[in-house]
Amino acid sequence: MSKLILIALIFTCTLGFSQQIQTITSKIATGNDDVEVSTRLYLSSSDLELGGFDSDNLGKQYVALRFANLVLPANATVTKAFIQFTTKSASTNTASLSIMCQNGNALAYTSYANIIARTYAPNTVAWSPAAWALAGESSAKQQTPDLSALINAAKATGWQSGGALAFKIEGNAAVNNILNARSYEFNTTLAGVAQLTIEYQIGDPCATDATPPTITNCPTNINLFTTGTNAVATWATPTVTDNCTANITPSVSSSPTVSLVSGSVFPIGTTTITYSAKDAANNNAAPCVFTVTVQDANTGGGYKIFINELAPKGTLGISEDWIEIYNDNTTAVSTDSIFITGKKTKPFAWRLKGLSIPAKGFLVLIADKDTLKGADHIDLKLSADGESVFLYKQVNGKAVELSAFTFPAMAADEDNVTFGVDTEGSLPPAPASLTKFLGGTPRASNVGGKRFLRINNTLKRGIITTNASTTVTLTAP
Repeated sequence: MSKLILIALIFTCTLGFSQQIQTITSKIATGNDDVEVSTRLYLSSSDLELGGFDSDNLGKQYVALRFANLVLPANATVTKAFIQFTTKSASTNTASLSIMCQNGNALAYTSYANIIARTYAPNTVAWSPAAWALAGESSAKQQTPDLSALINAAKATGWQSGGALAFKIEGNAAVNNILNARSYEFNTTLAGVAQLTIEYQIGDPCATDATPPTITNCPTNINLFTTGTNAVATWATPTVTDNCTANITPSVSSSPTVSLVSGSVFPIGTTTITYSAKDAANNNAAPCVFTVTVQDANTGGGYKIFINELAPKGTLGISEDWIEIYNDNTTAVSTDSIFITGKKTKPFAWRLKGLSIPAKGFLVLIADKDTLKGADHIDLKLSADGESVFLYKQVNGKAVELSAFTFPAMAADEDNVTFGVDTEGSLPPAPASLTKFLGGTPRASNVGGKRFLRINNTLKRGIITTNASTTVTLTAP
């Protein structure tokens, strides 16, 4: 009797193995591979000051790092990369940094001329690390953001496997407000030197693309003034980057609808502009949204600023002539674009530079022509014979009147007297109907001010020795 033996062979096949993520690392290998560059090349620094400034290296500087002998297959796509630092000393400082990658293979750093002549890919990665509070720390706090886009750009400009990648880290610090990282020279075991980690995969990473594009350089809100009915707004068109789809042009829409490109005409009011983008796999980017607001400059360009009170002869509290300005806005207003003058023909006679008027508050200007005493002293004097004072705002090079105040001549005995409006934020009445205040109310509301009232009688001044009668009249509002 024969037996039939059946043998079942089971094969397990793992699909997509070519998509497996692989990792390589490279540490700074020599003291000349982590350097500081200012107006010289500093090859032997005991640490790396990240932030953009080092007084020991002639001030403004950047840090350059070179990682050698990186083996990366030609058909590999970098999916993630970062540089890991280790703190040399604790710091309470923060930094605002920008990281770039050199084009092609990076040769060794040998001289100042050798390094400053190098070219870098135009794309950058921003890094704003928090304070490094612990010495010797090597954690996520000391790790850069993802640098994969920079490395893929270097590959596209001629970098070849086995070569070196070089990075430049710039900062905007103007003093020694820096973060200190360990350099090659500071380490005996080299455990704390900077290390580059690269993750990559072989094959087509976009076969199942689920990563949306990113819109960058989104404009900030735009505020304009016009003396007509519209204004022209310009901005830089946002850019779109994507892991798979190249050269994506963003689409743009607006509400309300306008003919929409940079340089378009916008009506008075607020228009909301939205840029959107989609890649070849129909992944949508987070939209870029900003507004264009056009205000009517003929009504002060959104500025509700009034001349509220003035003292042509000064007062007991302020001996010099003074002018009080009131801000009826709910936010403080800078006066840098506001001018004061006594002549309509010279609207830009004196610029009120470097001052601010609080929200629903007051600013007192000393009209003594002694401008060296401070920003609140103006090149203007008031005449007790009566005159006009004007405030103007400069809008697109044009003078827009904010406030006009005309006061009458003062009597010889009207000392310690001011002219003002009864209610802040209102236009002054005709000169003859202005309220006169005794002592004035500088930097305070006129509502509680003491009114100046004139009492007249029909008797002549002198000593009266007989019975006499008189008529007393009170001149009041």
